[in-house]
Amino acid sequence: MRIVITGASGMIGSELARISAEQGKEVIAVVRKNSAKITNLPENNNIHIVECDLNEIEKLPEKINCKCDIFYHFAWMGVYGESRNDTLLQTSNIEAMLKAVKAAKEIGCYKFVGAGSQAEYGKQDCNLTSGTPVNPAMGYGVAKYCAGRLGAIEAKRQGISFNWGRIISVYGEKDNAYTLVGSAIRAFLKGESVKFSQCTQIWDYLYQSDAARAFEAIGERGKDAKTYVVGSGQGLPLKEYVKMIYDTVGNKNAKMLFGAIPNNEQAITYLCADLTELNEDTGFVPLISFKEGIKKTCSVIKDKE
Repeated sequence: MRIVITGASGMIGSELARISAEQGKEVIAVVRKNSAKITNLPENNNIHIVECDLNEIEKLPEKINCKCDIFYHFAWMGVYGESRNDTLLQTSNIEAMLKAVKAAKEIGCYKFVGAGSQAEYGKQDCNLTSGTPVNPAMGYGVAKYCAGRLGAIEAKRQGISFNWGRIISVYGEKDNAYTLVGSAIRAFLKGESVKFSQCTQIWDYLYQSDAARAFEAIGERGKDAKTYVVGSGQGLPLKEYVKMIYDTVGNKNAKMLFGAIPNNEQAITYLCADLTELNEDTGFVPLISFKEGIKKTCSVIKDKE
């Protein structure tokens, strides 16, 4: 099997590349020019790096001189901060997504898998399924939802299968340092105290390799035109996750200052995936518990920093 992965230097994309290459699949890893995260990709003879910026994704068939099978699309601009509400930037992602579907058809792929987001749902108070009504509150979520719906239409027009995986929350050693998990680990390792809100929000965290395995399962066994929610299926208060990180790091000079930051009334308070459809259709189940994933993450961060 030969697969294409855009955003291949990102956390999930690079893990999917690693897992697939180790299985003997040929991986076309598409990264933007001068990608700062290129080191996330392991050295493996089955991984072939192709440079192609997202705004030139239509040129990808010119750079890939072989027939491919499955196309995984993770590349996206404006994922964090104020750029999530940059409407022109987010709209450009939708156009790039549709061009990626056409490119997938041109290089012979029979399946296209796109990466959606929990941001498509907005605030909810139930476990998320493909049928949960969407209500995105920011440009990023609106654009992801539009990309998924229009991508499915374009894929049908091109005559290839399509799946959409809505990612809940993924963590791991390849994640950015400013996320809650990443920043807490680094602070606790240094013996620094960390200010938090009350951290009563219910959250669902999935380790990076499990997230990659979920997308692999969707690509190979997902039913055509279906959307799947990608998470662990376990929801716990954020405070419990923070305590597990603290206990794993083991630096008792640090303190967890819960309530030092006011709660954001606009913030999501409940976020958990219902994995029923994903499991029934593909057989996917998470393998790495949060405690085990944090141990792996802490080990790598200690070695690097």
